[in-house]
Amino acid sequence: MACKFGWWVGVALCFVTTVADADIYFDRKIEELNGASFRLDLNNGCSLKDQYGSNKCTFKWGDSLSGQVSGKLSKDLEKGSEIEVDLKIDRFIPFNVKCPVCGGQCKIHIPVVDKEIDIPLPPCPIAATDISTEPFNFDIPAEAPVDATVAVSGEITLRDQTGAHVAKVHIDAKISESNFMQTYLK
Repeated sequence: MACKFGWWVGVALCFVTTVADADIYFDRKIEELNGASFRLDLNNGCSLKDQYGSNKCTFKWGDSLSGQVSGKLSKDLEKGSEIEVDLKIDRFIPFNVKCPVCGGQCKIHIPVVDKEIDIPLPPCPIAATDISTEPFNFDIPAEAPVDATVAVSGEITLRDQTGAHVAKVHIDAKISESNFMQTYLK
């Protein structure tokens, strides 16, 4: 999925669909949106739509996921802009990341699996623009990536170079083992 809106939108979508009582559940609440707009429209699996698009979504392992992302950034994000992730995994394990939005690298340590990820960032500034992706369509993996149920809850905040909030989103996500794993591997 090519997404012009920025690496952090892609990371969030990938995180929700690979690491999120259906097999995968996702719920988000946009708490702040200043100088920006955002909309994610999924074609299936969601029970609620609001001004930000699809919400309260449930998927099964192996489902096809399709939709479109659109948004607007009213002013440039300059050097010093940052994204902060403040999540809890299974209500107890902290997952905290604070990275620049542009220029350099974002180093992320994933707890529990003790894995490091290094994400190259686009150069600064990220220009103000209207964004609309081509419709996307991909298959969720047929089986869960882990042999466990994992819940994630918390906030993701995007700040501009002055420290002002551009966006603040609360998410609740949960992934459960695939039925294959539950039936044949227990």
